[in-house]
Parts: sequence; structure tokens; C-alpha cells
Amino acid sequence: MAVDVDVLKDLIPYVVPAVIAFFGVTLGPAFLTTRRVRQDLASDTELLGRLQPGTKEHTELAAAVQSRTLHLVSMIHFPAATKLDVLAWLGVIAWSLTATAWWMASASTQPVLRILTGLDPLTAGFPMWIGVASILTTWLGFQHSWSRRAVSRVRYVRAHLGEAEALETWRSLRLAEKWSFSVAVCLVGYTLVVLTAAASSTPDAVPGFVAAWGVVAAALSVLGFVITYTRHGMNNVLPPLLKDDVAVDEARAAEESEEAARQRRVTAEATQRPVAWPRLSALLVGMVMLGRRGGQGRGATGPGPGS
Repeated sequence: MAVDVDVLKDLIPYVVPAVIAFFGVTLGPAFLTTRRVRQDLASDTELLGRLQPGTKEHTELAAAVQSRTLHLVSMIHFPAATKLDVLAWLGVIAWSLTATAWWMASASTQPVLRILTGLDPLTAGFPMWIGVASILTTWLGFQHSWSRRAVSRVRYVRAHLGEAEALETWRSLRLAEKWSFSVAVCLVGYTLVVLTAAASSTPDAVPGFVAAWGVVAAALSVLGFVITYTRHGMNNVLPPLLKDDVAVDEARAAEESEEAARQRRVTAEATQRPVAWPRLSALLVGMVMLGRRGGQGRGATGPGPGS
């Protein structure tokens, strides 16, 4: 199959906008979310100052401002996307584009480009392994750090805003995780197909070796996705952590309940002591008075016989 270099030039006006649109749709909202929440929070805080305290509107808006503030803190501590994440995705796209360029060069009829693909028959499929491994390594570097931040954000929201808000946060992050896996699988599969076609079109390529390299690359990609989903997927990592959080909360609640009961017993004993002290004081005074009267009586009758 002969592919002219002009075909690549014709594809650039379509490929570049598609890549820009991809990053705009996937990573754009991640960076605009914090700014948008800050703006909404500032406007709501200003409106809250104009309302009369104690009214229904003031109470509801104050609760909304507090909830949005905690969400903003969770976004700041555990961001959805960082600069390293952008570089990782750029690396994934770059490897796929490089594989496409290598395939076009191998299928081109121009001698200058054919030199770039002049591999011997045994190593014709080696770029397949390099390309897939590079994409997986770059994507795994992004996905592992992103999963840790996502899990931490859900736990933070649950601890400060409750189960309902944590469920909504989990749903949005779970959708982003599904898109990440889907895009990565498509890019790896596309790169594997392109590199297989390029290796097969190499002069004197041995189909058996090309197929072997393809199987190794496919197995490596499947293993990487399975391990990532098992060890870092939110569905597998988050439930045990939330279960531990619930156990810690229940233990803390039990300790607080026991401490409150102890404080109530101490308070009850303290309130009963003022009632007992007057009785004891009256008993002591009565005993003293009786003792004095008995002494006076003995003193009055004592001198009688001597007189």
C-alpha cells in the first residue's frame, strides 16, 4: 500500500483540532472547576451578607455556602488534574501519533522515508513492544496518582458532608475513570494495530516474528490494564477504605457516648451532694446541742450530796 507524504499534510488540519478538542473536553473542565466554584462561592457569600440573619433564606444559603466551601477545599487538596497529568496525556497522544507517522513512512514509496523503517526481519516487530510499553507506562503514571487523589477526595467529602454528597462525588469521578480507561484502551489498541501494519509492511518481514511481537505487546497491555483496575480502581479500592472509616466513626461515637454517660453520672452525683450536706449538718448540730444539755444537767445535780 503506497501512501504519499502529502496525505499526512492533508490529515494535519483534521488531527490537530481533534487533539485540541479532546484535551478541551477532558481536561478543560478539570481546571475550570475550581475557578467556577470560587466565583460561585464569592457571589453567594456576598448575597449572604445582604440577607437578614435568622430567616429561612439566610439559613439555607448559609448551608449551601458551607457545603460549597468544603467541596472547594476537597478540590484544592485533591485536584482532578495536574500539570503532570496533562504531560502524561500529551505523551500518550504523542506515542500514538509517532506510531502513525512510522506506519506512513513504512508504507511510503519515497526512499528517504523507507530508510527510517529499514529494520532486519527479526527486529521488524520490536517497535510494537516499545510503542505499547511507552503508552502504558505514561498512562499508568497518570492513572495511579489520579486514582489516589480521587479516593481521597471521596473520603474527605464523606467525612465532612455526609454519605449523599460522597455518593455524588464518587459518581462523577467514577465516570471520569471510565473515560480514562476507555480512551487509553482505544489508543493502545489503535497503536498496536498501526504498528502491526507497519511491521508487516517492512521488507523481508517474517510474519511469525511479527505475530509474536504482537502477542507480547497485547499481553503486556492487557496485564497493565487488569493490574491497574484491580489495584487502583475506585470500585476495588474505595469500598474497603469507606468500611474502615465507618468502623472508626462508630468506635468514636461509642467512646463519645460513653464519655457523655460518665459526665451525666458525675453531674447527677454533684447535684445530689447539696441535699445530703444539710442533713448531715443538722444531725451534727443536734448532737452538739444534746451534748451541751447533758453537760449542763450533770453540772446542776452534781453538788447536791456534798452540801
